[in-house]
Amino acid sequence: MSRIVHHAIIVTGAIREHMVRAEAMAREIFGSWAPPPFPALANGYWTLCIGPDGSKEEWADSDAGDERRKVFIAWLEAQRYEDGSSPFACVEVEYGGDERAPARIVHDEARREHWSRGDSRERGRTP
Repeated sequence: MSRIVHHAIIVTGAIREHMVRAEAMAREIFGSWAPPPFPALANGYWTLCIGPDGSKEEWADSDAGDERRKVFIAWLEAQRYEDGSSPFACVEVEYGGDERAPARIVHDEARREHWSRGDSRERGRTP
């Protein structure tokens, strides 16, 4: 029996033009699943959130969501400047679902790492 594990991507940037490009790419990859960025209360930041696909792990919809997230994160990583910095701060997390395991960071832009999705016993651990 498959289990549900939620996956989400959060992207924040201070330059509106960059966030407009991120939104356009998110819409190209995720379609209407990608809502528009929203402004922070201070300092001109904008945030874009890509929510869970809602499917059970290893089902076709979940696999498609995994692939879309991978493509979007690769696009975000490709936006880095020559010095390695980025106009975006982003993170992919997995959380909740059937087992209510602790949240786990799957991708952290600041650490430039993408951790493999382990089984539920590994969720919640920092690699």
